[in-house]
Amino acid sequence: MLFRSTSVVLIYFGMSLLTRQLDLSREYAAAATFCVYCSQMLYGAIAHVCNDSLAVPVMIFFIWSAVGAVRIPSIKSFAILATMLSLGLLVKAYFLFVLPVALVIVGRHLWRRRQAALMFASVLFVMIAPWYIRNLVLYHSVGGTVEKTAGFGLREALRAVVHLPWRESITYMATSSIWTGNNSFTTFSARTLYVVLLLLAASAVLYIYHRKKARPGEMAVIGSIGFFCAGLLYVTLAF
Repeated sequence: MLFRSTSVVLIYFGMSLLTRQLDLSREYAAAATFCVYCSQMLYGAIAHVCNDSLAVPVMIFFIWSAVGAVRIPSIKSFAILATMLSLGLLVKAYFLFVLPVALVIVGRHLWRRRQAALMFASVLFVMIAPWYIRNLVLYHSVGGTVEKTAGFGLREALRAVVHLPWRESITYMATSSIWTGNNSFTTFSARTLYVVLLLLAASAVLYIYHRKKARPGEMAVIGSIGFFCAGLLYVTLAF
């Protein structure tokens, strides 16, 4: 109960920092936070008896730190980015999928801000090196995830791509990410879920259509979402 309550509070503060970092108005900031808390599977995830209750808010704080590093590339912002990424990598190995976001941000300023890039690398190494060296020693894998230790590699992934029922899998993942009855799989109106997904798709189309010039850091948010979706694809192929 303590972890779930802490997660809910951390999500609120994380969303407050992120929306402020993106220069959203109070109305849009409130709407974004409201949408986060309206996802039923948010509570299904943070109530899961594992470290998911920490992974969800850490992901929000990571995106906040990524936006901050894009807007103001400095030693401080790169240190915060490395800290948030390290916390994510220590909580869940699947944070490896958003590692490219941080590397791209740091790589853009590698030559102009060497001290900041060095700070990022130093903080990241100090915080995660012991754990990931342990994974290499014990499991011969950086992440040490069940999929990697069970022998799931590139060949198996390519074989799964061919045999995976894509339409059914995408439909299931899209709807279940909104509602599965808190992992009890209680039935819910499929039409309502489809309406929500259609509205989400329409908002994405309108965003692309009306976007004149992206705010600083917007691409960090979009990139984080994209790489997280790639992580979901990987897990789907593994299963």
